Amino acid sequence: MSETTSRMNYTYPSRDEDPWYDSFESLVTALDSSTFAHREDRSLVFAGGGTLSWTVATSTFTWDDTIQIASTISGRRISISANSLTLTDGQILYLDLTRQPLSNISTSFQVANQLPSTNNACAVAVRIGGVVYFRTGISLTDGATSTGIAPVPSAGGGGPGSDTTAIHDNQSGEIAAIALKPTPTTSDLLLIEDAAGGNAKARITIGALPAATPATHAIGGARHSSSTLAQINALVSDATLDGVGDPRTDNDAIHDNVAGEIVSITSKGTPTVSDVLVIEDVADGNNKKSVTIGSLPFGTGTDPDAIHDNVAAEISAITAKATPTTADYLIIEDAADTDNKKSITIGNLPAAAPASHASTHEPGGGDAMTVDAAAATGSLRTLGTGAAQACAGNDSRLSDARTPTSHNTSHQSGGGDAIKLDDLAAPDDNTDLDSTISAHGLLPKLGGGTTNYLRADGTWAAPPGGTDANAIHDNVAAEISAITEKTTPADADLVIIEDSADSYNKKKVQLSNIGGGTTATAAEATSYRELVSNALDTQGVSVVENDTGEGVFDAGLHQSVVFRSTLTASWASTGTLTVSLYDDGPTTAPGTPRLVTSFAKTANGGYEVFEQALTIVSSGAGSNQVLGDARVYRVTIEVDGTTGDTGYIGSAGFVATGSAEALSADQIQAIVMSLNA
Repeated sequence: MSETTSRMNYTYPSRDEDPWYDSFESLVTALDSSTFAHREDRSLVFAGGGTLSWTVATSTFTWDDTIQIASTISGRRISISANSLTLTDGQILYLDLTRQPLSNISTSFQVANQLPSTNNACAVAVRIGGVVYFRTGISLTDGATSTGIAPVPSAGGGGPGSDTTAIHDNQSGEIAAIALKPTPTTSDLLLIEDAAGGNAKARITIGALPAATPATHAIGGARHSSSTLAQINALVSDATLDGVGDPRTDNDAIHDNVAGEIVSITSKGTPTVSDVLVIEDVADGNNKKSVTIGSLPFGTGTDPDAIHDNVAAEISAITAKATPTTADYLIIEDAADTDNKKSITIGNLPAAAPASHASTHEPGGGDAMTVDAAAATGSLRTLGTGAAQACAGNDSRLSDARTPTSHNTSHQSGGGDAIKLDDLAAPDDNTDLDSTISAHGLLPKLGGGTTNYLRADGTWAAPPGGTDANAIHDNVAAEISAITEKTTPADADLVIIEDSADSYNKKKVQLSNIGGGTTATAAEATSYRELVSNALDTQGVSVVENDTGEGVFDAGLHQSVVFRSTLTASWASTGTLTVSLYDDGPTTAPGTPRLVTSFAKTANGGYEVFEQALTIVSSGAGSNQVLGDARVYRVTIEVDGTTGDTGYIGSAGFVATGSAEALSADQIQAIVMSLNA
């Protein structure tokens, strides 16, 4: 039994496998495919893609132009249209390549947690943390972009120090030579190496820089000059920084021990609810806080604009809205929520059940309805026979005995209440409905028996004597040859037969079901391709002689193939005659022989014909199988036993059948030439 490798699952022969060639061939084929894929992957050239970008927050990789991949081995180009995809940490971006394509092709990137173990999978990039690394040598950090999927060198070539506009880590004076911006802003950009991102380069704004805490230092120390101290003293009204115990007074502060400070501040004539007051929060240790006027709790005073539950005529004094709408608001106290006040729209008010008022709609009432209005108009109805009056329940017009209007068409075919003929009651035993020479009708009552026939006058009669001139008879010559011939029969055409399996009853058969089942213009071509004839082998004294015969045979031109040999046994009383068929390989390059089939004939067995059906396969042929292309086949005969024993083959070769429906005219001709050569 064959074995497989642990990683690539290559099949190879086991230690004692026999036959071993198929397993060995499978191993070599797998190695060839894998080696070619490895060689092609190393020779791929990537280009294009427009602007490539990477965003970590959404794990989105985007390219805005077609990426071109040149396969230098096959000479073809692979295109990947602009697109975007999601790439999570650790995932691989790869291609499922078509090896050796016949033309330029288009494909798309695939994403997986692990590269598939196939020869067609080719890794392109991998995400590690917040960075995407590409096989072309580029990498993308968060927010970074790249022009093209492959790095493009600047003009003048590459190499150390070749980019005169770059900032290098080993050259001095480069930054000092750049134009100075005298007044930086918080939106200006800086270039950093991100310690949290593997020291990948990234950009930040000046405003995003973390605030640095200065080291502790004395105001009068070396970091501040005497002029600096003088400036600080000038900004403090009555203090110097030289005397720590001197008093310091803020003239603009509000103090808790100084009178008349608030009254001296400019007054605001009309405060608003958004104005801010300073308070001391008793709930928070009397810490000072700000509040708006609008958030102050009401005291015990009176709000002149409020609606009170103990003051009359407040609502009537408000401006009236002449025409309320369903969208207007009302204020309510919600009985289902502890009578908390809430707003509702007029349209959401529940409908109140009206009081009894039927009399208002009767004649003479305040909202009387019309009596006997036109049809389809709501109104009161009086009883009567008028077009607008109602019908009483006991009206005679509603009686079942009322004669229906004419409606025979509704029971006819296609009518709304059609009646089937077989659903009617059985007719009387009379001739009322029989057909006549002047009117259609029913079939006359059968007369019984098996010999009479129905005549055109409607009566049953015995058939007259004589001959049917249009019949085909088994005792009359030239009847079929006189019929019009169809020169191109079709599969669906019918012929009449007498069925031997059914007491020779006559039946019809389609042409396509006769014989092999096709009506192609040429019949099936069946012929014999002989490889050896009149071959004789005699057992020698010390050397076994092998007589052979060979020839070319193309199994692909046929529907079925049989190996046939006619032989007699050796003339002596011992020994066995063995006949073997070998496949020596394709006609263009014969190789190691492969045993197709063989058989043995015991001595003195007499004349015998041996046949073995062979299966036609496209590849990997085994026992009793032939490949569907032109190959060299060889027949050998060998006799063993007593010296002088002789074996004889009258003929050995192929019996092949090719369907004219499955083969072209040229192929049919090729069959005839190859089999009858």
